[in-house]
Amino acid sequence: MQYVTQTLSDNSTVTDTIYSVKDFPFDSVCAKLLSYRYCGHHQVAYISDFGTFDIETTTYQMSIIDNEPQYNAFMYQWQFCIDDKVIMGRTWDEFLELLEKLRDGLGLSHNHYFVIYIHNLPFEFQFFRNFVKLSNVFALERRKVVKCVVNDAFEFRCSYKLSNMSLQKFVSSTPGALYYKKGGDLDYKKIRTPSTSLTNEELAYCYNDVRGLREAIKHLLKSEKDTLASIPMTSTGYVRREFRSAINTNPRNHYVFKELQLDPYVYALLKTATRGGNCHCNPTLSGALDNRNVFNNVGSYDMSSAYPAVMVQCKFPMSAFIKRDNKLSIIDKLIKGGNHALIIDCVFYNLQIKTLETVPYIPKAKCTKLWEERIDNGRVLSAEFCGIVLTDIDWKIIKSQYDFTGIDIFNVYSAKYDYLPLELRKKVIEQYTSKCTLKFGDQYLYNKYKNKINADFGMMLTDICRREITFDSSSKENPFNLEPWDIEGSMQKYYNSRNSFLAYQWGVWVTAHCRNRLQKAIDKVGIDAYYCDTDSLKYLGKHDEDFALL
Repeated sequence: MQYVTQTLSDNSTVTDTIYSVKDFPFDSVCAKLLSYRYCGHHQVAYISDFGTFDIETTTYQMSIIDNEPQYNAFMYQWQFCIDDKVIMGRTWDEFLELLEKLRDGLGLSHNHYFVIYIHNLPFEFQFFRNFVKLSNVFALERRKVVKCVVNDAFEFRCSYKLSNMSLQKFVSSTPGALYYKKGGDLDYKKIRTPSTSLTNEELAYCYNDVRGLREAIKHLLKSEKDTLASIPMTSTGYVRREFRSAINTNPRNHYVFKELQLDPYVYALLKTATRGGNCHCNPTLSGALDNRNVFNNVGSYDMSSAYPAVMVQCKFPMSAFIKRDNKLSIIDKLIKGGNHALIIDCVFYNLQIKTLETVPYIPKAKCTKLWEERIDNGRVLSAEFCGIVLTDIDWKIIKSQYDFTGIDIFNVYSAKYDYLPLELRKKVIEQYTSKCTLKFGDQYLYNKYKNKINADFGMMLTDICRREITFDSSSKENPFNLEPWDIEGSMQKYYNSRNSFLAYQWGVWVTAHCRNRLQKAIDKVGIDAYYCDTDSLKYLGKHDEDFALL
């Protein structure tokens, strides 16, 4: 047992006890925690309290191979918080002993778990995965573990995915939190081993990492009226839950959702057409042509809450996509009418940007075919032929910005434009109004609604056909495996689930509408457009009158 003295966020000075595995009061703590709540239909019981865990590591250079430094890393210190008490240890054997004592004291089993949060679980996972038994590993990408079950008794969860904030921001934005993350108290360049003595300042740093995280998650559970069975795994899960509840108040919305069901081929086209925000420079002002890199008289045009704004104000595909004749005249007619959203799979021949004094629109990464191309930092300036899948919005921008001598159209699909469900739009407006109202008031609630607004887009463009990632614990070097695509199976599962309520195509058009609004600003300032990024434009000179017309 040892002690750490520090000043808390309220400027009070405290001395806290740091336990070891040998002297921690397991009997009294476990007796206090022995209550649980079942997790829905899965029939998994969770102890009603949770722990937080963190490690400190040392990285050192082992050798140099082919002029490349080879590094190794190991854990020299771990800390664990339970019932507002902190245990520290220096070896994995000590941590395994801690887990075993908790397992016995809490009566844990394969369907009776104790939850442990780690901020940035993928990092710690790489260090402990060879020392424990792993099951139910859930990862969004290779090595991006969101949760896993350890030793058939402990469910480790990633609190970074839950908060979408750094640990410092997560704790400091929590009302009443006292154990803020310490800044600059641990020199990561210093090589430490499990036998290295730690100073009071270093111990306080380690202590606060788990005690502060516990404070933040406790407040989150209370403020959202959640249990460990109902709390989402990710920050997007909060807004998805809110929107699902709002949309389900109108039974018609479920029928609309079913009507908008995609077939695998149209989904593949939409997946190819999916694109994020427009982020690029004007080639003539970026220094690429004349080495200029400093400008005066630079202004900025910014769109407030750009993605939520288009979700409320713009129209989206609100009927099933139907196949159209692959004719340019059909495309022109439908676009001129303005009532149809289009997916266009095509190839442009002898494509040439009309002027370099703009922000080139076509990204090389989204082209399905490209030959004899001229590229500016990932954007197509010209090409002998350029294959690409477009929305009607992209089509109009490309036709205005590029010349071409010919075009082949392989597929055209159309759906009727209309507004998103009223309940969805009302929820967006409610969030935005709350954020604006609280801007100069309660900062916690303001940041809460701001984060929700920011998460709305992620919710809208969540892929409905993710490749399953499996974990093979017997493979030490590459345990994560991407399973083959099962698009039909994934789509059937998504559309048959009562929890599903969002059409994938809506997310594709959210970003397309936002790019279109930004493009209008770019076109207004013309050759003065300098740099754009999703919802903002940097430009030279004065263009307030131009923007007033948008």
